Amino acid sequence: FSTRKNVKHGKVRHIVPIHLSYGPSYTIEFVANLTIPELSMSTDNVEFNKVCVGTRKIIRVRFENKKEVPCEWSHYFKPDVAGVSTKEGEKFSVSPTTGYLLPGQKQTVDIIFTPTHEKVISQKLQFKCKENSKLFVLNVKGHGINYALDIIENSIEMGPVLPYDKSSVKQIELRNPMSFPIEVYSTDFDKQFIE
Repeated sequence: FSTRKNVKHGKVRHIVPIHLSYGPSYTIEFVANLTIPELSMSTDNVEFNKVCVGTRKIIRVRFENKKEVPCEWSHYFKPDVAGVSTKEGEKFSVSPTTGYLLPGQKQTVDIIFTPTHEKVISQKLQFKCKENSKLFVLNVKGHGINYALDIIENSIEMGPVLPYDKSSVKQIELRNPMSFPIEVYSTDFDKQFIE
């Protein structure tokens, strides 16, 4: 029994009569389950929201094989198809990039967003299954943002100060307008930065 390209999937029954010369007749029933590997994902869309430039955020997606045959999958990246130019590069990555799932087996896959500049980025991550020409698409979207810091006073004027006098102090107020914690240091006085 061989499959044709446009055959419907599912259970197929075929009865073959066998007649023996000068003997009894037999009927043999062939039963087959026609299927191809498919990849099932826990979601079709992943939203990363705001992620600071130079950092990365990981969201996990569960892959599952709901078919009766093993599924060997791989991440397929082609810049012009994924909605991203070759110059821009890939801002979203996948780990692991390949996998092998037995029937009913599940696997957790990390989808990683690493923005390099302030911009809303969306992309279609594509996955292939061996023995299946269909591409399985995961839509991902993220917003890269730069760190921001509000300095309440733009300039500070210090009056006359005697040399080596430690009593002349002015305070400035720094405000974090973001919803993320940020680290602030002075490039002139931070020993770790200077080294």
